[in-house]
Amino acid sequence: MWLEIYGLDVYAKAAVLINAEGFVEITEIDLTADLTDIKMHLDNLLGGGNFGESINNLLNVVGGYIWDQVKDLLFPLLDEVLLKVINDALKGCNIADLIANGSCFQDRMKELGRAGQYLKL
Repeated sequence: MWLEIYGLDVYAKAAVLINAEGFVEITEIDLTADLTDIKMHLDNLLGGGNFGESINNLLNVVGGYIWDQVKDLLFPLLDEVLLKVINDALKGCNIADLIANGSCFQDRMKELGRAGQYLKL
């Protein structure tokens, strides 16, 4: 199985709040991405053979359309999870530390580990 993405452009913007004590909070994140083409091959699709290859070819033809449909579902979820992960890592970090070397943020990210606890599955 393989997936190739061509001409990927990722866009991100965030709204940041710095309170009177100098602590930072992300209030909004907006991610999106565009691509020029996407190609994939699913091994042994429908048992392999000509029919499986035909389905793979069809998926490649409509890959851009599939991406446009999936990204509308994917990015709001990513926005929500990233907002929670980043804000948890920023807790207790002031802007002076972030500007100086960011060690507070880096240490908190290591403490938090993976982001699985933020997903509502």
